[in-house]
Amino acid sequence: MINPVVEISQDDVTTLMAKLEAATRDEDVISGMTDGAIHMKEWIQANRLTNGPLFIRSGLLRNSIFNSTIEKSGDTYQGKIGIEKTKASIYGPVHEYGMTIHAKNKPYLCFQIQTGTRFMSLRGGARLKHPVALSRWVKVKSVTIPARPFMKPAAEEKENINYLVEAISERLTKEIAKANS
Repeated sequence: MINPVVEISQDDVTTLMAKLEAATRDEDVISGMTDGAIHMKEWIQANRLTNGPLFIRSGLLRNSIFNSTIEKSGDTYQGKIGIEKTKASIYGPVHEYGMTIHAKNKPYLCFQIQTGTRFMSLRGGARLKHPVALSRWVKVKSVTIPARPFMKPAAEEKENINYLVEAISERLTKEIAKANS
């Protein structure tokens, strides 16, 4: 398949864009941005909350990622990708920015940490072995949870930016072609 290269000057683009009705332009930009936001949400879920620094435990954080509808204000289009107000909204910012948690009602925070794994035989003396997590309790006055961002990298990822630009360009190109014919 041959992909022809088409060169269009800025004046041509300005002229063609003027032919499009403002409502059509807005619909195309909003539609493209919506596709880009959905892509970014799915990228966060797949690349940062599944395999990245945060693995799935309960799925609450992963499932609480949302994208808002895209709105136009003046010459600016805006949409949001964020965390819904759920249980996950409590620990989402902790992972994104990091935080030090101090004991409040008691002198110490107490929690279990995994120290390793050992393999135990199944009941009945079967030769198969299965892993068992080894853990111990710790008692500390405070704990610092390091930042493990999952939202910001999505906005900085070149793949996501290109997807967004291409989604908008594709829609505008179709409308310009209609208006030019």
